[in-house]
Amino acid sequence: VAAAAATVRNFDCVVVGSGTAAHFVVTALREAGKSVAVVDERLYGGTCSRRGCQPKKYLIANAEAVAMARHLRGVGIDGDVATNWQDLQRLKNAFVDGVPGGTLNGFEKKGAETFFGRAVFAADDTIRVEEGGRWAEAEAKPTKGDDSGAVLLRATHRIVLATGASPRKGDFEGAEHTVDSEHFLDMPTLPKRIFFIGGGFISFEFATVATIAGSEATIVHRSKQALKQFDADAVDTVVDVTRAHGVDVRLETEPASIEKRDDGTFAVTLRNNRDGTENERIVVDLVVEASGRVPNTASVIGDGNLGGIDAGPKGFAVDEYLRSVSNPHVYAVGDCAASGLQLAPVADHEAKLAAGNVLADAADAPPNAKRKPVEYGSVPSAVFTVPPLASVGLTEAQARAKEGLKFRVNKGSTVGMPSSKRIGEKTAFYKVLIEDGTDRVLGAHLVRHNAAEVINVFAMAIKFGIPARELQQFLWAYPTYTSDCKYMVK
Repeated sequence: VAAAAATVRNFDCVVVGSGTAAHFVVTALREAGKSVAVVDERLYGGTCSRRGCQPKKYLIANAEAVAMARHLRGVGIDGDVATNWQDLQRLKNAFVDGVPGGTLNGFEKKGAETFFGRAVFAADDTIRVEEGGRWAEAEAKPTKGDDSGAVLLRATHRIVLATGASPRKGDFEGAEHTVDSEHFLDMPTLPKRIFFIGGGFISFEFATVATIAGSEATIVHRSKQALKQFDADAVDTVVDVTRAHGVDVRLETEPASIEKRDDGTFAVTLRNNRDGTENERIVVDLVVEASGRVPNTASVIGDGNLGGIDAGPKGFAVDEYLRSVSNPHVYAVGDCAASGLQLAPVADHEAKLAAGNVLADAADAPPNAKRKPVEYGSVPSAVFTVPPLASVGLTEAQARAKEGLKFRVNKGSTVGMPSSKRIGEKTAFYKVLIEDGTDRVLGAHLVRHNAAEVINVFAMAIKFGIPARELQQFLWAYPTYTSDCKYMVK
């Protein structure tokens, strides 16, 4: 019997992906009266809320609480505290499990129509939704279409890709034995010995969580500096404090191979990148591949690239308006686009701008409507170790590379301040770069409790041109972690 022809549905816009970036796009388009289809092959909600930022912070908040209690043991707190991993997972899942339904209902209340399945280009203006999406497998949600499960979504105006990124897989011998960050987030029990590949956000955050919770953790990173996008002095501080927690951090080291043993453990052969030797093996219970994330482009492009979409290792190729360089019918935002940093606030920022540009392209747009180029400014970011590392603006190395830029460097430790003493903080670091003459804050780099909150003060100072002297003179609520800013900018 011949398969039924795919159902064709027309919408003004089709959005591929269902995370926070998709939320902002859909909201703006629906408020403008556009008909919108949303499609995702995974549970609705995207990376940040389901398998990234939010669930991660549940684990980290627990580690921070346990660490702080231990810091104060004997100076105000008696006994010991410990992580109950099963209870922690229940707390986290109480939030995560509600995301798909809440997200789905949110889209539908806005008037968008939702679809479930793998999205792949069928033409430059059309997305084919194929059955077999992970949502359908997990939740028995049918794809809306004909008996074959396929449906064609034709965008009469624009398609917006917000497909995110996925964990990278290594290409060394035995890489198939590794798991990714999603697996770690959802483990019902915590293995005794965990090996992390890569010296980025995920390894340092999850190794800290695991060690404070009672596991043994190892991080290997192939080059000399981990967390390479951050200031070198701040990174050195994070490496030191991570080691103080008990994590075995090995730089210029990577796995040469992984062998699964008969007892279910894994033997990891290490390669020393300083001399090329492979003389050491470590036996562990779990290997987490955390060497980066890869934009989700190949699946939606499809084998024949019927959409004519250009993409590379960094994502879909877009212009300054976040429009595809090869198909003007398509925009791409967030981690799947070769644009800004892979950060949730960046994705949301791009989504709002792209939605405005999509509306400016419309035939019924006001005469003065124009596309706007994306601008990022200084974007703060944080690594949620204990204590966290937070950064915004130029690193010292970046500032020194700028010809003619003259600045002073204020750096030191806050461990002698009451804000650190009262919580038993033994390691803390700050570095603030201030331009000579203008007193502009060029960059700030913090490693201390609440650094991820305080860094936003410096981010606003950079964005709005607030000079260091005004931060010093400001009447802060006191004593607070933000009030310590005045000591950092003298």
